Amino acid sequence: MLKLVSIGVIAAAGLAAGAFAIAQPAVHSSAAIEASDLGAKPFNLAKPRIFLSEAARQDAARTGLLPPDTRSVLNLPTRLRYGSWVWDDSGVPQGTLTIYVDLRRQLISAFRGRHEIGTAVILYGTDTFGTPLGRFNVMAKMKDHRSSSYDAAMPYTLRLTNDGVSIHGSEVRGSRATHGCVGVPLDFARRLFSEAKVGTSVQIVKSVSPELSYISS
Repeated sequence: MLKLVSIGVIAAAGLAAGAFAIAQPAVHSSAAIEASDLGAKPFNLAKPRIFLSEAARQDAARTGLLPPDTRSVLNLPTRLRYGSWVWDDSGVPQGTLTIYVDLRRQLISAFRGRHEIGTAVILYGTDTFGTPLGRFNVMAKMKDHRSSSYDAAMPYTLRLTNDGVSIHGSEVRGSRATHGCVGVPLDFARRLFSEAKVGTSVQIVKSVSPELSYISS
């Protein structure tokens, strides 16, 4: 089950799924993520983001929930489920795009500078074909790529490793996994592909704790 964690005075429904939505370590069932669907398009919010206090930034970095020194995360009104994604860069200054993937929470986040601008639920690898942890850089961009190993479409591919591990568009739904890639909803993949460049930094982690304290909005 994908859960939001209630932190401080901010209600769980108002937390950013990209930062604080928690999934079991190996989520591949249709019941894994519960929520009303945000739909396959950006979700517009009157107050689109939450700004983190210094203590929250330190906690988030220590537990792997967010990249170090993250300043703000998207403020979502409800939980994400398979196929849902959000992208809102309104008010965010120009900056370098980085990508952060948390396998434990089954989420990907796009950051511009120190601000989260997009998030989505992902598919990831099985125990047999695991998704590697670590820091990577986008090696190549392939809009209409098709896997020669599995004869499968991989639209909007951002390749991360020489053996083919990539972020790419997928039908993100329950009871599915990948052969090590990070599968994201197709429209999110298209948006991420347009923003990313060869050399864009990608970090894949497994966060260690859902607990955070001190959030200031």
